[in-house]
Amino acid sequence: LMQERGKDSGSLLEAIRLLEALLAKPVPAPAQQAEALYLKAETFGRIGQGQALLPLYARVIRDYPDSTWADQSVARVLARSQTAAGKKYEDQAQALLLVSEQYRSELPKLALGALNRAGDVYFGADEWVKAKDAYRQTLDAREGTRAATQTAAARMALAEILYREERFHQALDLYETE
Repeated sequence: LMQERGKDSGSLLEAIRLLEALLAKPVPAPAQQAEALYLKAETFGRIGQGQALLPLYARVIRDYPDSTWADQSVARVLARSQTAAGKKYEDQAQALLLVSEQYRSELPKLALGALNRAGDVYFGADEWVKAKDAYRQTLDAREGTRAATQTAAARMALAEILYREERFHQALDLYETE
């Protein structure tokens, strides 16, 4: 839709109007509604209205947790948090841990995604102990959440570290779980 309409501000505002019209329809299909909310957030981001992003992404994550759009919304929120924290890995990890803590009860899928991303940041900085801790926190906190993507990612990342540490049995157990 946005590519068909162009990238100037008038076209983007028209895209938002069309997305709002779709969302106003009586009970659009859940997949359509999730996609429309996600695209609306993306469009607001393109016109520089960053304050509108988090509520829209949060709604996708909360209302459609099993959708691809929820996973993409999690990725966008975490990328923005990481970018805002600066270039130092310690600052990025701290920002992600703060997101995890802040949304632990309200948006557990986002909270677990933030723990995973913090683990990834630590892993990239060769801080394997901290990375393992972040991934284990994801696995420990997953009960009662609808966060299969985050759980699988944590399991695979932790198994990779254990494999590199030559803890083959533990790594294999994680690979074979679920």
